[in-house]
Amino acid sequence: MVKLTGISRVLALYVGPFALLFAIIYALPQGLSGTVTPIYCVAYLIFLIYMSRSGIFAFLGALAQQKGDERKALAQYDKAYAMGGLQPNTCISYSYLLMKHDQFDKAETILKGIIEGKRRVADALMIAARSNMCLIEWKKGDPKKAIAMYEEILAKYENSMLYGSLGFLKNEYEGPEEALEFCLKAYEYNDSNHIIADNLGKAFYNNGRYEESRDVYRKLIPMNPTHAGAYYNCGMTLLKLGEGEKAFHFFGKAKACQITAISTVTATEIDRMYEETRAFFGGGAKAGIGSGAAGGDDDDGVDDDDGDDNEGGEDGDDDDDGVDDDDGDDGEDDEDGDPGSGSGAGLNTDDRG
Repeated sequence: MVKLTGISRVLALYVGPFALLFAIIYALPQGLSGTVTPIYCVAYLIFLIYMSRSGIFAFLGALAQQKGDERKALAQYDKAYAMGGLQPNTCISYSYLLMKHDQFDKAETILKGIIEGKRRVADALMIAARSNMCLIEWKKGDPKKAIAMYEEILAKYENSMLYGSLGFLKNEYEGPEEALEFCLKAYEYNDSNHIIADNLGKAFYNNGRYEESRDVYRKLIPMNPTHAGAYYNCGMTLLKLGEGEKAFHFFGKAKACQITAISTVTATEIDRMYEETRAFFGGGAKAGIGSGAAGGDDDDGVDDDDGDDNEGGEDGDDDDDGVDDDDGDDGEDDEDGDPGSGSGAGLNTDDRG
């Protein structure tokens, strides 16, 4: 069976029936054709709506995703995908949402359809699809393969999403010095991207360079990053520097973030550090950790005046639209890893609940 795509699909499913029926109406007697034409127009409109169901459900999915209702978005994308004919950018957005909700097998099937299919796909979308496949390899338990795949893509195409995702994996699975070298390169490429900055702070931390790590978070935290990893790693750095009360504050901010299947830190890790620091510092005791209290512009080296002083797991910001576009990358990719199209192809950075 021949699968129609692109222009051939449009001609066969839309233009063809219209032209055929128009010819039939034209051949009818004049009086009869005047009666049939309005009926035909209504019937053809119904036909167009029916044939466009996939696109309609995809649009509703994108709308729900933009509003932050990911479960509703997934339900609409499920319907659209079942009907076939989804555009590659929609498939990538769909696969990214599936990964966030721990449905990696289905996401892999969709991405393979793009990567291995015969349909011509724009380079940026193919990179996004391959990048999502890297994340799947990581979650399947093969981080080395994921790193190799990322490096292969990055050798041909640079963007912040690639640097951010690869930097995270190098911090987790390669030597600290090698990871730091890469994270410094990434930070030079874009020092405003939240994931890249967080990776550098973590790399300094892994190398025991805690003061330099704190300097990175001093710049990052006022940007109001929307992923839990930034606050968690900042808290770990401050804890090493003896600022336990302030570390407790940032663990609380990490706890306020939504954790998904592709977040860079787990809820278990956050809860453990939050409870441990609360036991010692939750009551406001200084305990020899230096002057100042968490939640203000003090001498801990981190500017935490971000309008959110909720330390117990309540998210005080209203950034729940599901997309943080302010990454200083001139529209190339937003902090979700999107290469300018809202497709999603990086680590989950929109974790605010």
